[in-house]
Amino acid sequence: MYQSKIVEKIKFKINSIKVDSLTLWFAFQKKEAPLHFKLIGFLILAYAFSPIDLIPDFIPIIGFLDELILLPILLFFAIKLIPQKIYLEAKLLAENWIIENRKKPKSKLGLFLILLIWIALTYFVIKFLFKS
Repeated sequence: MYQSKIVEKIKFKINSIKVDSLTLWFAFQKKEAPLHFKLIGFLILAYAFSPIDLIPDFIPIIGFLDELILLPILLFFAIKLIPQKIYLEAKLLAENWIIENRKKPKSKLGLFLILLIWIALTYFVIKFLFKS
């Protein structure tokens, strides 16, 4: 009983992240969306829809932290930047998208940014370890 409640809460949270990500995506596409939202939203969307994660999922527990903590926080703040009218329209589109069981969009830019971060981290770790 207790375990099923936890599973239900996790499923609800995952669905909420999907809806918020898609809401951000649809709002970003609106011409009337403010520039400051588009700048921040662009980076968050690139990360949210990247085919790879900043913290790989195969790392136990830590691998899911970006999906369970970092991404919801980023989405929360980005959504606060969206005007209410645009937000409501985008949320409706996002919910319809999910009902139609479409796949989430992919971000090649997000892939590039995450790979760039990993390359930079690898460079600095190697440089630190093999310091003369």
